[in-house]
Amino acid sequence: MYYNSLSNQTDPIRIYSVKQEMFNKTLSRSNIIFYSKLVSQGKVINFSHPVFFILSETEDGFYADNSDLNIHAYGKNELELKEDIIEEIYTQWGLYANELDDELTTDARKLKNNLRATVALTRSFASYA
Repeated sequence: MYYNSLSNQTDPIRIYSVKQEMFNKTLSRSNIIFYSKLVSQGKVINFSHPVFFILSETEDGFYADNSDLNIHAYGKNELELKEDIIEEIYTQWGLYANELDDELTTDARKLKNNLRATVALTRSFASYA
């Protein structure tokens, strides 16, 4: 089962089942998955603290959402989902993390601050933008 394959000790670090009513009343259950690090195709993202994604499974694949980082990812399997999360974070970083505050809306400044507080910079990631 997919969720069992995700529950190893290194990545992600933990999965919690929760009642979906807290997030979306149309589904009966969802899972929250925590990552402290994401690695895929040579790209590495380290987080300064574990970051959660609301994980939903459909007939088509898996969806992961994190509203603090404005990430809405999809994958047909675990690998594709991780790759999409990583690409979404790189995209958000490139668009917001290095912009001047006065050039951003209030929501964009909040996203920028969330990204900079959450994504632990590595040499390859810091040079992206």
